[in-house]
Amino acid sequence: MAVQKSKVSRSKRGMRNAENTPYQPVTRVDETTGVTHTSHHMAGDYYRGKRVYKNFHDIEQSLAAEPSSLGDESAVE
Repeated sequence: MAVQKSKVSRSKRGMRNAENTPYQPVTRVDETTGVTHTSHHMAGDYYRGKRVYKNFHDIEQSLAAEPSSLGDESAVE
């Protein structure tokens, strides 16, 4: 008969039993898009209400569309 050499801690016992628990991810509804997604994951192209760019070309296009006030001091006056 197998007998353990020392007492197994709560932590080690929990780690051993963790794989047997049913996992159901927590889903949330994004306020911006209304898409249901899991926590800490993207909802479409948005993460925490902000658009996440997938490549550098998207960043260049959005920066070209926005009016830039850097270096243009006449816009302030």
